[in-house]
Amino acid sequence: MYANHIKSNTKYVTCGVPQGSTLCPILFLLYINNLPSVTKFNTVLFADDTTLTLSNESVRELEKSVNRKLINVVACMQANKLTINFKKTKFILFGDKSQRHSMIIFCSQQTTSQVDSVKYLGIFIDSKLTWNPHLEHLGKKVASGASVLFKLQPFADIHLLRIVYFSLVYSHLNKGILNWARANWSGIADLARLNNRAIRSLLQLNRRERFPLRDMFYSARMLQIKDIYNYELAKHM
Repeated sequence: MYANHIKSNTKYVTCGVPQGSTLCPILFLLYINNLPSVTKFNTVLFADDTTLTLSNESVRELEKSVNRKLINVVACMQANKLTINFKKTKFILFGDKSQRHSMIIFCSQQTTSQVDSVKYLGIFIDSKLTWNPHLEHLGKKVASGASVLFKLQPFADIHLLRIVYFSLVYSHLNKGILNWARANWSGIADLARLNNRAIRSLLQLNRRERFPLRDMFYSARMLQIKDIYNYELAKHM
């Protein structure tokens, strides 16, 4: 490093990868890329987020199998001199909606916390797949975006408001919609009302002004939530 005419000393990296460097993500992926080959878990790697999944009809057999297979995972981490962040390591058990099961999972001789919902790549997934935690999260995001649009009305034209809408509202509605849009229709109805409020602000309509819903979205050249879902579904057919 060179700053204010002073050059820092050279240091060798003997373990891990240099944080913040351009090569850091690639080096880390190369470092951890062999994990799926040393474990029988179904493994999903995304940057430094690792997800391990396993299934069994018996909860007790599943508990034994997970604890047994985690030994290989811990050994792989130790061989590569990687440290597991136990504060961020959680497990979730998917099962029958009418029952709540629990397991005791050990990772490197430490008990892993069981949670009812977990955030993965921006999507909240709950153990019963009701998607209620994610819909609640979405509601806060869309309400915040609608509030920003309302406050910008006196100062911005429709082109700028469209950019803000896509950034603060549509980007959240579009993410993972093929999963959560079929789960909880009452929650989606609340979300749709918030989206309608955002569109009214985008069009700079008075709150007391009556405007047919379909005509409102057509004028804004935007899609309702059900149409966003159908559009994303059509892209995957």
